[in-house]
Parts: sequence; C-alpha cells; structure tokens
Amino acid sequence: MTASVESLLSRDEMDALLDELATARREGAGRGRAAGGESHAALARVLEEFAEGYGKRLSTAYQRRIDWILRETVVVEPPDVVEVAAPGELFWVFESTDAGSAWLSWSRSLVFAWLQVAFGAPEPRGVAPERSYTAIERSFMTKLARDTVAALAEPLATQGFTPAGGGALHDGRDLLAFGSTPFVQTRFEVRGFGDFGQLRLALPVAGVSTRIAAPGGAAAARRHDHRGAVFGAPVSLHAELGSTEISIEALAALRAGDVLPLRAASDGSLLLKVGDAPKFRALRGSVGERLAVQVTERIGESR
Repeated sequence: MTASVESLLSRDEMDALLDELATARREGAGRGRAAGGESHAALARVLEEFAEGYGKRLSTAYQRRIDWILRETVVVEPPDVVEVAAPGELFWVFESTDAGSAWLSWSRSLVFAWLQVAFGAPEPRGVAPERSYTAIERSFMTKLARDTVAALAEPLATQGFTPAGGGALHDGRDLLAFGSTPFVQTRFEVRGFGDFGQLRLALPVAGVSTRIAAPGGAAAARRHDHRGAVFGAPVSLHAELGSTEISIEALAALRAGDVLPLRAASDGSLLLKVGDAPKFRALRGSVGERLAVQVTERIGESR
C-alpha cells in the first residue's frame, strides 16, 4: 500500500517542514505571481516522455536501471527559489535563443551518487558531504548539465523554448541577477544512483508557449506548491539499533574497546526515525556491499 505524506508526517511535522523550506513562499504566495494560477499540461506531457526516454538512455550507458520520473510542474518566483535553496546548492544557468535564462539544479545526494557510479563504483557508498563542491565535482556537474540540456533541446523546442548552448554554474543567490519573472519549475525524481535524488528544471514562463488554467485558480496552485514542497523535500531516516543509559561519570570514562549492552527489540528489529519520531520498524540486512534495512511495519498504522 502506498502511503501519503499525510500518513507519514503529522500535521505539525508538515507545517514545520514547510516553515523551514518555504517561509517566503507561504507568507507571500501571491507576490508577483503573474502566472501563479497556471499549470503547463502540454509541457508536462513532453517532459514525461523525455524523462522516460532519458532514463532508458542512461540505463544503457551505465548498465543499470535508471528511472527519471516527473513529479511536479509548478510556477515559482526567483526570490522563493533563492530562499529555499540548500546551502552551497549550485544551479546551471543557460540561455535560450529568444526567451531568457533557464536553469537546472541537482540534489546533493544525486550529484555524489552519480559521480561514484560514473567512476566505476558498483554501488554508491557513504553520505554526501556537507561542504562546498570541489573542482572535480563542479566539472562533473558541468558535464551532466551540458548532456541534459542537449537532450532537452528537441522536446523543449516543441514548447517554444530553444536552448542557445553554453551555460555556467552559479550560486543560488546569483539567480536574481538573471531576471525577476516567474519560472515554470519541473521536478524529476531520479532513481538508480543509490539514495533519493532529484533534479529541477526551470524555464521562464514567457518562454513556454502552451499554458492552461488550473482548476481552482491561484489559490489551488498555491496549495499545490505547498504540497509539492513537502513531497520534494529530502527527509533523513535514522536507524536505531537500541539504547542504554549510563551515568555522566561512566560516560566520561568510556574508552575504545568498552562494551555497552543495549535495550533492543527481542526480534532484532530496528526503529527508523524521522528526527526524534519513530515511524517504522525494520530488519537489518545488506544490498551488495552496503548496509540496508527492510521495512516490516509502519508504526501507528492500523492493521
């Protein structure tokens, strides 16, 4: 059974996540939204077809199954994008022949997992480091961007946007220098390079030819924006093997080699937590050379 975000996160947790990710968007949802009530159905259909084909192309190149899945198409304002950009996030900004600037961005987890696979790792390992990208990593991102934009050129041309070639990596704060008009932002989930990964493509509203009114108008579009922010937000799951309590004196005396008995479930199951909240029970295992868990139960779900 597929669970909705609402069944996984409480209303308070969803609200807190939105506060962190999109404070500016929620407080000024109507600010400067000339196209806020529009969805781009024709563009979405074209990009769904592109995603399916590009996933197959990458699967052949890397000899592993890779899926690109279009998750949402929404209208965003440049200040809102800058507000919710992750620290150190980079954007590939490229120009069209006559419709202005567009950009691509990747989740940090996707960049590092993709890089490892490209350099021959059977499976990505480790957690994406929270630091500035190195010169090698930036060079790899440049290659990814050029390949992706080249593959997008033909489908985007059918929607009135023709990439002009070229481009460069920019910090999120630089986006404001490329104009203040709204963008149509499409988010793809990328599967096959290890953990959760996503890529975003943003095109200037003026550069996309086919638009239709969304049911419910601007208010519905804003609700969709908020729901999309929740669905698109990466959430860290932590596996807890067990717990114990010791005195501060014992803690201060701990040394390498000391053994601590843990209180743990008798069946060997682990707790998977989002923040401090337990959400799942799972069994420990492995996939290839990587540790893994198999979810056995959703905590709080009725049977």
